[in-house]
Amino acid sequence: FVNYPQIKQEIELAKPNGNLDVVFRKYCRKSHHLRDCITNFTETLEPCLSPHERGSKQTFLDMLDSLIKFVCFKEGRHIALFIAEGGPECLMSNEENIQQCLNSTFSHYIPQEAGDNTNDFPHFQLGQSECRDVTKAQKCIVDHLEKCSDPTPANIINSLWLYIRKVTPCQQFERVSSDAGLPTASSVLALTTAALLITTLH
Repeated sequence: FVNYPQIKQEIELAKPNGNLDVVFRKYCRKSHHLRDCITNFTETLEPCLSPHERGSKQTFLDMLDSLIKFVCFKEGRHIALFIAEGGPECLMSNEENIQQCLNSTFSHYIPQEAGDNTNDFPHFQLGQSECRDVTKAQKCIVDHLEKCSDPTPANIINSLWLYIRKVTPCQQFERVSSDAGLPTASSVLALTTAALLITTLH
């Protein structure tokens, strides 16, 4: 689907000419391959999941669809703008702060001594308490991103979370106005996927 060294080179060549949208248009047109790959992966993983996690599989796929739709809006306009306005640099300069936000909010979900038994590991779920914790972490992260020299990356990340949130159970638990400028709960997965994608492409 994506040759990362190749796309990174294409991005660097396109930046000076303002042609990032051309690069992402090409890859966004292949996004259905990524969706198929993830679907096959989740189906392979399904026997290892708990009954509750199997029920959450569709939520995971819905979140992935929303992520792809947002990133590839108008054939990549969002991600092209994010990169052009220093988004990857903003994320990387806040790498430690982001990690601290995640650790301070989610560390209690991870067993101190996880053994080989899969029951020792936390289950994927988005209940009211999880959504509340995601909101705390995301507010913490966006607060740091807003300190970058350009507010555009923080605004795009915030909009991404708001967009993905609509397809998660968190929608029913929280009502946060986008006018407040704070991200609402979507998923740690969405944040991690977006951050990995964007920083890898940089």
